[in-house]
Amino acid sequence: MNIENLEYVAYELQTLVEEEYEDEIENPEILLTQGWTRVFNNQHYKNVIAMGDSAMMPLYWIIYKSSNSGEYEYICANALYELYGYDFSNADGTLKWTTSKELLELFNAELLNK
Repeated sequence: MNIENLEYVAYELQTLVEEEYEDEIENPEILLTQGWTRVFNNQHYKNVIAMGDSAMMPLYWIIYKSSNSGEYEYICANALYELYGYDFSNADGTLKWTTSKELLELFNAELLNK
């Protein structure tokens, strides 16, 4: 794995989480007015997505190695989901996964079926 890519992805998404947390402290209503998914419009997230394929292994590695399943891991999972393009959604459009570890299980199953 490219360590520079891993460090860049981790830095961008950790910075994103920190900035969004600060925004929520300063303006608690932001969750009601803009929702939590606003983070996916953040420039740090877009920087990771712009990396394309080179971001996928670092994102996978972060989720795989993390013992947590919090906001940071969820953002990593969403970026991996967006980049890889697998459709892990139900017929009604809702996602089949709610945590980064659930996405990893679906992702691994998809890779094994290829």
